[in-house]
Amino acid sequence: MKLLRYGLAGVGPIGAAGAQFLLSVHLLHSLEPAAFGLFTFLTVIVQLSLGAWSALFAAPMPLLLAQGSDLERAETRRGLLSANLIFCVASILIFAAVAWGLHASPAVDLVFGGYAALMLMRSFARALAYSSGLQGRSVASDGIYSVALLAGTALIVIGKTHDLTAPFVALLVSAAVSLLAFGSAFAREQLAVRLGEAKRYLAVWRAHSRWALLGVVTTEATANAHAYIVTALGGSAAFAPLAAAALLMRPVSLVTNALTDWERPQLGRRVAAGDHAGATSSVRLFRAMLVLAWIGTVAVAAGLVIWAPALLFPPKYDRGVLMTGMILSLAVALVRLLRSPESVLLQAAGEFRPLANASLVCCFVSVILVVLMVWLWTPVWSLLGIFAGEAIFAVSIWRACARWSAQARGGRLAGERPARGGIFEEQAQT
Repeated sequence: MKLLRYGLAGVGPIGAAGAQFLLSVHLLHSLEPAAFGLFTFLTVIVQLSLGAWSALFAAPMPLLLAQGSDLERAETRRGLLSANLIFCVASILIFAAVAWGLHASPAVDLVFGGYAALMLMRSFARALAYSSGLQGRSVASDGIYSVALLAGTALIVIGKTHDLTAPFVALLVSAAVSLLAFGSAFAREQLAVRLGEAKRYLAVWRAHSRWALLGVVTTEATANAHAYIVTALGGSAAFAPLAAAALLMRPVSLVTNALTDWERPQLGRRVAAGDHAGATSSVRLFRAMLVLAWIGTVAVAAGLVIWAPALLFPPKYDRGVLMTGMILSLAVALVRLLRSPESVLLQAAGEFRPLANASLVCCFVSVILVVLMVWLWTPVWSLLGIFAGEAIFAVSIWRACARWSAQARGGRLAGERPARGGIFEEQAQT
């Protein structure tokens, strides 16, 4: 039964990953390297923002909505909704400014800003649905997003467009229609919040989100330092070969993120109930599903390289660079997914500070090694720095989880919170 639930949770993200992969492959062949590098770098920015949203809202949400009285949980929910609305509206200008700073056209600036903000809203809605036991809405949203993006990609191919506006319009429309799956009730609840209630989020920030956000920022530096450093030093054209090589890693990342959204509230409920054995079993199954996704991706990559390399590697890119980058990217993806289940378990337990401390050291390793690799060799070898940082991060996460497990077996669950008062009582005591 649990395998079936994993399948339902994964089918939407797999479809979304496939749709985005097809769009990216088409753009890889139809756009100039500088334009493709810019497109990919902007999508990296969106992934960073989605990680930040996960830290700000999704990571603490299962814990927050499972503690305190009904009234306190309702107040917490309104506080989260209020903060989400404010941040989403503000993010439109921030994302547009980022695109403008990278010399995108004014049309791309506006469309990209709207698309990114809608993706953040969708991320929040998915997390809220999972935490509220409404997993079907998240699955439906993923399905709608996939179908809409496939249709948009088909129109782009048929229309033979060769600029960045059309792809971001397709992404924006897909994100917008995917919100329909959460129903009018979510829209009314989200838009009816009072902005003054956002101050309730300050307690969440102090207790959880600030450490989770630090972890996301440092984890992002560990995972994508090469994207920022290569683009900063050589521009989007220099980043384009790395973006092309990493195309096959994106489906693994999307599936990992989606299954994380599904598994986090399940683990949160097990931790809150003191079910350490059940949490451990879930972690093992979670890792098995991620490894299967990685094996499937490797099989697809091998098939394309052997039988249809021209579909993946356009002649305007160096084949050796792309092969090296693809192998290194898949190695990075493997290490990353192997430590993801323990990371999610620690999030479910409210252990955000150890996660942040672990990622802080690793991000310095990645940044330093990436700079050295770019300086001494070529940009593609910067992925070795990412691999080293991810490997150190994985070991740190496993050790932190082992310490938490020892405490849990002793009956001292780090994620426990008072039955009454919850996070707001904790704020009053500080």
